[in-house]
Amino acid sequence: MLGWSGGDKQVVLFTLHAKLFALFLQVVSNLLIPDHEADAFNPPLSPLALHSPLDRIALFTFSGLARWDGAYFISIAEYGYVFEQMFAFFPLLPFFLNAISMPLRACLGLSAYSALLVSTAILNTLLSLLAALGLYRLGRHVLECEVLARHAALLFAINPATVFTIAAYSESLFASLTFWGLLSLERASTIPAAILLGLASAARSNGIANAGFAAYSVLRRFMRPGHFCSTSKTSLVVLAILLPSLAFQEYGRQLFCNLSPLHDVPDHMIRYGQSQGYRIRGVRGDLPRYCNTTLPAMYRHLQEFHWGLGLFKYYELKQIPNFLLAGPSVLLAASATLAFIYARPTFCLTLGLERKTKLSEVFVGFFRCSVFVYVTHMAAMLIIGLVFMHVQVLTRFLASSCPAFYWFAAHISLPEAQSKLAKISRVDACVSGDEGKVGNGVVTVLDTRSQDSGILKRRDNAKTFALARSKNSLSRMTKPENLNGKLRQILPHNSVVEQLVDWTLLTRTEQAVLAYFLGYAFVGIVFHCNFYPWT
Repeated sequence: MLGWSGGDKQVVLFTLHAKLFALFLQVVSNLLIPDHEADAFNPPLSPLALHSPLDRIALFTFSGLARWDGAYFISIAEYGYVFEQMFAFFPLLPFFLNAISMPLRACLGLSAYSALLVSTAILNTLLSLLAALGLYRLGRHVLECEVLARHAALLFAINPATVFTIAAYSESLFASLTFWGLLSLERASTIPAAILLGLASAARSNGIANAGFAAYSVLRRFMRPGHFCSTSKTSLVVLAILLPSLAFQEYGRQLFCNLSPLHDVPDHMIRYGQSQGYRIRGVRGDLPRYCNTTLPAMYRHLQEFHWGLGLFKYYELKQIPNFLLAGPSVLLAASATLAFIYARPTFCLTLGLERKTKLSEVFVGFFRCSVFVYVTHMAAMLIIGLVFMHVQVLTRFLASSCPAFYWFAAHISLPEAQSKLAKISRVDACVSGDEGKVGNGVVTVLDTRSQDSGILKRRDNAKTFALARSKNSLSRMTKPENLNGKLRQILPHNSVVEQLVDWTLLTRTEQAVLAYFLGYAFVGIVFHCNFYPWT
């Protein structure tokens, strides 16, 4: 977190504005639109939940944050793991919610439920800031492109899964841990990477997929002389990622297979579980099949039994609307994968393990060699989501775990960044230096005084890049001093806001990306907080 730059401030401030507006929109839509009667987990409130005026204010303001899966996380934080299906939701978010809610209860006299709602808003806002900052710094390191990394982080602030970054979901927590953990892994900081990525796998089940990054790092280092020490250290990261998921499943198996008794669970929760036919901890009944297995199988059982997940099980005619809902995220991720393969076919075929030559890094931005593992990870997540999951979940699944999702969105939505190959003659708006006039256009030269000495070393073969652009395109991105008009004066100065202000000057691709991100963010908040099907 050291070395607070202008880009850091821009990303954090814009993300803060975006999240505060999202919370405000949640309040307004929850007030104006009646809740839908959804067939979803929605336990009754405790009789003590509204015992004070502050409780009623908290419920009025933030109740929209505890819908759908959010109701599970809040209940787990309040009562612990009471019902079997609760073990589909990993424990790190409830732990942090409890940690924040305790001083709120002590200082403000809030009930447990109200304090957890307020904790959700506070925690996820802070985590969103950390996630955006982590994505920005990770992008600078991997892409070696200031503008592309910054634009991607700004897009994260308004991503199509925005509602899940403010609601009682683990998306913000997982994204922040993952992005910072991957940055630590890129910097070969083994201990921080192990801690952060290990915590990420305690936040969401797909955290174990991050082991692929560490495994690829081990594979790359294994090809080099003197690899043993660094390979052993990175292997510890893989172990740290796998252990929390395995331990959590074993904990759940012990609770439900050994009939651990319930403690301090109120009667209204027990009655609700019985009315819904849930398997309740400590209540005798038929033992679930995972009790008879030696390998951890609880999570798989829960997904199959309670949510009907499995190989192509979601491919039904009635699910066509959900496939359409996931369509833009599928298209974006698939396009990113195909574009990278088209640009780097040999590199992809050899898994990036061939020995580098002087010409091996003539690409910059999204098509750098270092992006390969991130694109591969996103492609794997896409395939898993399409084959095994409820497909509408893909939007938040990709948006919370895949940096390449934002890098490609930024790549195609920045001026002059639509060509299929990002070669040395076109640097994907990778500008960080001074501007000069060239004919009727503007040339921007990369600043060789970069603060990152590693970037300088990797640019030795290329040295100075130049990019000729139209005056209008570049000024929209890099000249906040040229802003004019009342709208420009009250809005923050960054590339996303500039594109919104100059909407009519954008290409169709730029408009499509912004419309997708903002449209899904807006509609998702309005629908989700009123229990409409937006999960």
